Amino acid sequence: MGTNWTPAQQTVIDLRDKNILVSAAAGSGKTAVLVERIIQMVTDSQKPVDIDKLLVVTFTQAAASEMRERILNAIEKKVMELPDDAHLQKQLAYIHSANISTIHSFCLNLIKENFTYLDIDPMFSLADESELTLIKADAIKEVLEKYYEKKTPEFIAFIEKYSTSRSDKEIEKIIFKLFNFAMSYPEPINWLESCDKRYNIDSLEDMKNSEWMQIINKNISHTLLDLREKLINAKNWINEPEGPYMYEEVVNDEFNLIEQIINENDFDKKRELLLKYNPLTLSSKRDEKVDKSIREIVKNYRNEVKDGLKKLRKDYFQTTLEEQFEYMKNSEPTVRVLIELTKDFIHTYNELKKENNRLDFNDLEHLALNILVTRDENGEFVPTKVADEIAMQFEEIMIDEYQDSNFVQELLLSSISRERFGKPNVFMVGDVKQSIYKFRLARPELFINKYNTYTAVKSVDESRSKGGSGRRIILDRNFRSRNEIIVPTNFIFKQVMNESVGGIIYDEENYLYPGAKYPEIPDEQSGKAEFILVETKCREGEEDLKLQTGSKLLEAQVVANRIKELVSNHKVYDKETDGYRACRYSDIVILSRSVADIMDLYTDIFTNEGIPIYCDNQKGFFNATEVVDVLNMLRIIDNPRQDIPFVAVLTSAMFGITNEELAKIRGANKKINYYEAIWKYIENGTDIVLINKLDETMKLVRKYREMVPYTSIYKLITQILDDTGYYNYISALPGGKRRKANLDMLKEKSVDFEKGIYKGLFNFIRYIEKIEQYEIESGEASVVTENDNSVRLMTIHKSKGLEFPVVFVVSMGKQFNRMDYSSKLVLHPDLGIGIDSMDHVKRLKSSTLIKKAIIDKMRVEDIGEELRVFYVALTRAKEKLIMTATVGNMEKLITNWLSVRHSKDVALPYEKIITANKYSDIVGFALARNNCFKILLDRVTTDVPCFNIMQGEESGIDIKVVTPNDIVIMQAKNIADSVVSKESFKEFECDRIYDKDLRDELENRLNFIYQHDNLSGLYSKMSVSEIKQGKYDENEKKETYNIYDSQVRNQYIPSFISGKKQLDGAFRGTAFHRVFELFDYSLEPTEENYTSMLEGFLQSGKIDKNSADVIIVGKLIEFAQSELGLRMKKAYNEGKLKRETKFVMGVSAREIDAKYDSDEKIIVQGIIDAFFMEGEEIVLVDYKTDYVEKIHELVEKYRVQLDCYEEAIEKITGIKVKEKIIYSVHLSESINIGG
Repeated sequence: MGTNWTPAQQTVIDLRDKNILVSAAAGSGKTAVLVERIIQMVTDSQKPVDIDKLLVVTFTQAAASEMRERILNAIEKKVMELPDDAHLQKQLAYIHSANISTIHSFCLNLIKENFTYLDIDPMFSLADESELTLIKADAIKEVLEKYYEKKTPEFIAFIEKYSTSRSDKEIEKIIFKLFNFAMSYPEPINWLESCDKRYNIDSLEDMKNSEWMQIINKNISHTLLDLREKLINAKNWINEPEGPYMYEEVVNDEFNLIEQIINENDFDKKRELLLKYNPLTLSSKRDEKVDKSIREIVKNYRNEVKDGLKKLRKDYFQTTLEEQFEYMKNSEPTVRVLIELTKDFIHTYNELKKENNRLDFNDLEHLALNILVTRDENGEFVPTKVADEIAMQFEEIMIDEYQDSNFVQELLLSSISRERFGKPNVFMVGDVKQSIYKFRLARPELFINKYNTYTAVKSVDESRSKGGSGRRIILDRNFRSRNEIIVPTNFIFKQVMNESVGGIIYDEENYLYPGAKYPEIPDEQSGKAEFILVETKCREGEEDLKLQTGSKLLEAQVVANRIKELVSNHKVYDKETDGYRACRYSDIVILSRSVADIMDLYTDIFTNEGIPIYCDNQKGFFNATEVVDVLNMLRIIDNPRQDIPFVAVLTSAMFGITNEELAKIRGANKKINYYEAIWKYIENGTDIVLINKLDETMKLVRKYREMVPYTSIYKLITQILDDTGYYNYISALPGGKRRKANLDMLKEKSVDFEKGIYKGLFNFIRYIEKIEQYEIESGEASVVTENDNSVRLMTIHKSKGLEFPVVFVVSMGKQFNRMDYSSKLVLHPDLGIGIDSMDHVKRLKSSTLIKKAIIDKMRVEDIGEELRVFYVALTRAKEKLIMTATVGNMEKLITNWLSVRHSKDVALPYEKIITANKYSDIVGFALARNNCFKILLDRVTTDVPCFNIMQGEESGIDIKVVTPNDIVIMQAKNIADSVVSKESFKEFECDRIYDKDLRDELENRLNFIYQHDNLSGLYSKMSVSEIKQGKYDENEKKETYNIYDSQVRNQYIPSFISGKKQLDGAFRGTAFHRVFELFDYSLEPTEENYTSMLEGFLQSGKIDKNSADVIIVGKLIEFAQSELGLRMKKAYNEGKLKRETKFVMGVSAREIDAKYDSDEKIIVQGIIDAFFMEGEEIVLVDYKTDYVEKIHELVEKYRVQLDCYEEAIEKITGIKVKEKIIYSVHLSESINIGG
């Protein structure tokens, strides 16, 4: 963009001596403008400002660092232009001490410089996450124990209502949430007291005038006006020439009723009118002159009104206001208990922090507030002398991402502004449409209030001509995205975002306008946004694929297919070359509201499709297998008498104890814990191999326990990983790089932990347990770099501030999280606490209107937040936007979306917006009134006429529907495309030399003569299977590894459709071999026993889910009951059975085959399935899973293989093999082919 600023940007840069609010749309270059404003202030020839006289507050430390670097670079550039400018030279020195930081860093410095005004030790430290977790745990434990000791009736009633029989976990969550709300206010205790006052009301009149009752009345009024509007529309359709006149009487009656209710101001009288409502049945009269479509429209309107009145009655009018007043009074003791618990927790928490000389981030804000403000005689906040002094230090206060500020931060920064001295100097920049941190208690209304009260200006001259201290400037040019992104974004949001929902009217003033310059899109590609609806059910008439999969799988496959298309034939603009290039994986991002539930799925699908993918997961660290294994090891080192972690460690890859071995340990000692049982087994057990394994295990555990008093947790973890080889083991697994990084991160966390006030293994384990209990999120280690050519999967929140050429917004069919609405207790930062009233004598629960008011307010705020999150998602795209959603019932969904077609306003009906429960509804409602929706109309029987202005407007969106059959076809095409077509060679000139040097090199290689041609076909190292295959007649059937009946070999269904990987015969063979290796011969051969055995293998990670799925339990039973199975069981019980024995031996070439006349040594390797001692000789066993009709088919096929095994065993053991037995799993038969 350089220095070609737009007029609006130039105004932002130049305007001075005002409070300035900059509403900066997505991609409008706000950071560049802010930096330029700072540079212009610093280099102003008339009134230069030193950089350290500016206070620049950013949302994150990363943003602060970036800002400081940009400013430094700009100053250095200026210095190069004016090397003799002394003022600029000073700025290079001042930049490192400049006040460019987060609000918390500013507060921290303020506290250190003014600690004498506070009751704190100047040597305090900022507590880290681990310390705070344990301090909070200790504080809440202390508080609850105190209350349990007192056992007041109110507390017991509260516990009975909100606690569970097992723990106080839910109580703790409620207290922590209320604590967080309180801390977002300047005076937390005062806010908590205000929550109680809402229930402790003196009169019915006070309740009627309460804030929450006003919300109830507003919602009732809004609903009634909406129902009235529907009936007006219905009446208009009735009056059409072909309208259903027979419905007029019922519609008029209900219209008059609603009018009555609207005009009645008294709540209880409204209730009486609603209680009398008894909906009449619409006339069933038929008249061929009546248009059927219009009849359906009117009927739908009327049904919506009928349902709306019933819902209104249920939600608000089940009781009188007098009864609600009593409910409030009855509920006050419960609310009081919660408030007192929270206040006591705050006090105890603060005391524990003080004892340990620690502060948290909330402390930084509130202590800074104590330095800067106080209360005057009228109870109003006023700045202190310190605040006045600090205000004189800063020429301007600049606040980035202002839409994410809270009340505490607002009071802090306003207290040090110069406005009270007649010199307004606060510069705020942000975009309320991107305020997406409601969960952090951001208050976008702070931005909105200034937006609505500050004077809008477009130039410095205009500002001079207007009064007031506040100015509003809008940056609406988007320098990031193509018009193909801007058009659909504007089209959607001008219909759904308004002052009531989202906080701001999305009108011409807030539209995005194109500012980026892109060359024309290549002719062969479309830049339009796509809205892909993925059906999860086959349409009528299409072949039923008997889907065994979830909708997420189908969507992931569609996304993968679309990405492969983009990488194959889509081009993106490259700024460096000022031209187009092929799309890369790294150009693409997949955004989702949450990735925790789709990360593994997308990783699997994309890996199968050969698409590199990276997900920066914000959750899952403490659930990662490798982390769980090491933490369990630490748990048993701390206390070995814990069966669950002990068994988990024993069966992990660290020690590899099998389930059958565990059963032996437990079987011999059933009434003691595993730790003691292991020692008993070491003393008295019969399995020497197991005893040795256990002895080594216990020696390590004892060694680690002895190390604890003098060893850091970091060194202890390192020792464990070294001794067990676990670090190397996990490195070799899929995702080994990430797994190693996770263990490294665990070690780093242990170092950070031991730097704090809590020490030792016991407290570290306690910290981990509290992390899990309080559900504190911790993401896995990152192993990707910016240079990796991978598709990225990330949350929308994580993407804020970033941009990508191609953006997929996925999982748009997933419903919004609304779990809080159904909770026993709801909390709101403004309205406080909402609970149900409980009659403890009659054990009756009654809903309170204050709880309903809170839920109503939460619903509106939540959908507003979702709209803003969705806006962030769409505006990350630079060139291509693709939205995807799964659909279960397409007809029902389309019918719902069509319900908005009657609306004539640009804005969608209010109730449709606030009842939308997923992103696909937001887009679907917005598109339903547009011509692009026609593609979906053939899926419904009744079209709804549309006369909306949006109908002919360009939406910029193509709607596409993908069915399961379409996905199968796409997969088949992908498979076909992977095979090189013969047609591609038709244009190739065989006699032409394209590259002489390459041609000569190829000729030399192709004419190379091998000096040992008589040994061709041999390798220096061969497996037994390769030798067998070499001798086996090539015309014979190849090994099929299929134990199923031929009738199941049917139509190919891709793995993402069937829900199962397409497992070939080799996989089934491997699965059965693995189970036979682990087989527990001590079990009775029943379906229940063997099913449990397989589940045990699966849970302990010895087999995977796919392997478990292909094992037929009946085949295992038949094997165990066979003569061979009984012989092997006997050998097992006697300790004479060996399974999966590996061998390597050297043989001459002529021993492999007489045709090789050479003594050249060949290394032969193999694995013998099983052998056992019977008498003084060996019986060799080989399992086969081939699909054969007669067992003799296997004899010639595998004779060479078993002969090799025989030779190997006899060489290794010196004992003769008396029998070589092939066991056919398919036939459940065995055959001895001699010894």
